[in-house]
Amino acid sequence: MGVFDKIKSLFIVEEDAGQNQNPLDAVTNEKATTTQPKVETPTIQTPKPTQVNSSGTITDKFTDVLMKALSDNNIEGFDYLEFRQGLLSLSKMPMDEGTRFQAAFSMAQAMGATPQRLVETGNQYLKVLEGELNKFNEAVANQSNTLIGGKQSEMKQLNEFIQQKSTQIKKLTEEMQQHQQRIEVLEKELSEANSKVETTKSNFIATYKNVSDAIKSDILNIQKYLSNK
Repeated sequence: MGVFDKIKSLFIVEEDAGQNQNPLDAVTNEKATTTQPKVETPTIQTPKPTQVNSSGTITDKFTDVLMKALSDNNIEGFDYLEFRQGLLSLSKMPMDEGTRFQAAFSMAQAMGATPQRLVETGNQYLKVLEGELNKFNEAVANQSNTLIGGKQSEMKQLNEFIQQKSTQIKKLTEEMQQHQQRIEVLEKELSEANSKVETTKSNFIATYKNVSDAIKSDILNIQKYLSNK
């Protein structure tokens, strides 16, 4: 399995129905009887939440874009992604979340990992995702200008043309009707263009939020369960 596919498998798994789900959802609800010791919380910076619209659909296209970005910026050595792989290997074990994080960290310690290292590298991957979000927003803005701006400008010009010809209704009735029909076509195209842009944006945001939230959740749990390491 290549680096890209390996990283993608840490966040997306295929169900029988062909839909994507978060692999952490496969963790059993059975609770272990081991009681976790109370620990002091170290000073580790918690990532600030990114405000995104999550009404879209997670898509393979945008998942591949985000996974490629993480793959291209894979950090050398044992980092958050390797730790997450350890968590997933324990996902079907009968243990609670805290025990699972402790067990995964026990394996990670042998590779020189620390909670601080895991949080720092997790935050670096969040910055990579945020960079992709910024690039996507810029692309959406350019697409909006291309698909919508020109049509709005043409609509405005045609409406002005109709107003200028209003005093010549008898002579220009046929011409005005043709322009009006063009406006109706443009309105339909404008509506379709708006819908396409919004759907594309919503799908990317939903995919981004799914991956970003998974990392943020892991970071918070690292801070919660591994702070005494």
